[in-house]
Amino acid sequence: MGTGKTTLGKMLAKRFSVSFYDSDTLIQDRYSASISALMTRHGEAFFRKLETQVLRSFFQDSRNKSPFILATGGGIVLTPLNKGFLKSFGTVYWLKASSNVVWRNVKHRLYKRPLLKQSSNPRELVSSLMIKRAHFYQDFADVVIDIDNKHFADLLGYFP
Repeated sequence: MGTGKTTLGKMLAKRFSVSFYDSDTLIQDRYSASISALMTRHGEAFFRKLETQVLRSFFQDSRNKSPFILATGGGIVLTPLNKGFLKSFGTVYWLKASSNVVWRNVKHRLYKRPLLKQSSNPRELVSSLMIKRAHFYQDFADVVIDIDNKHFADLLGYFP
């Protein structure tokens, strides 16, 4: 959440001349609804099931695809089954950021963040979610990149 996965993914896809996909966009296209609308209408548990279904379909369809970059939503790590799908695609990177950096990146777009916009204290929720998810991210990741105090141009150097 708020680490620049989509922005960096698009930059890397262009750099390496490969396709770029975003799991949130795949979900929105498949269900003709925004992530916010899906989570508001059906709740987070239902959304996580959709997320896994879309990832599974993408995995099945991607076996014959050229190389690609996939950016995922931050909560994708909450479903253990997703780890197998992500690991089968290739290298999994965790763009690790402090809660201060994440808050700076998301605070002006809370309306796009269903979990945060429903919270009475979204700043505290960012910290709480990051603590809750950290061990999942660590477990999923093949490579951890600390993005604090780095510009996207700096991050490109981490990808050979």
